[in-house]
Amino acid sequence: SWAPQASPERILRGHGAAQKVFALPVTPDFFSLLGVPAMLGRTFNANDAGRGCMVVLGNSFWQSTFGGQKTIVGNSIRLDEQVCAIAGVMPLDFAFLPPEAPVSMWMMMPRPARPDQFAVGVFARLRPGVSFAAAQAETSLLHHQIHEHDRWGAQMEPVLYGLHEEF
Repeated sequence: SWAPQASPERILRGHGAAQKVFALPVTPDFFSLLGVPAMLGRTFNANDAGRGCMVVLGNSFWQSTFGGQKTIVGNSIRLDEQVCAIAGVMPLDFAFLPPEAPVSMWMMMPRPARPDQFAVGVFARLRPGVSFAAAQAETSLLHHQIHEHDRWGAQMEPVLYGLHEEF
């Protein structure tokens, strides 16, 4: 999952002049769902959820900001006022969003205190033989069952998109 919260822009400090970076918040299983391992270090795992701020750097960002330092994994960076550990660096050919919205890094998504604090995009793989229409119908049914007594959820409607077509 990833969270399109108010703004994924953060301010990186301590590595030259302060700069805005695009830090996409994701859940621990984001990279494993996509089936892409880190080039250096690792991606997130379920045990990382309680370890504070962690990031995985995009390759281009790693090259341009950190000069491709192979010892970057395990170091920390400061995003806004938060210190974040660097878990890994993704391969050069890994891209999740279109080139006009390059991701500098991915960061572990914090658990919101309330579910209406931000919207969440969920990514999943369809089982062989399951149609897109059937997946949409099942997702809508589950959503309405989960949120039948909650005003926030009742106002939302899940919509499915094809990953390749959208991203």
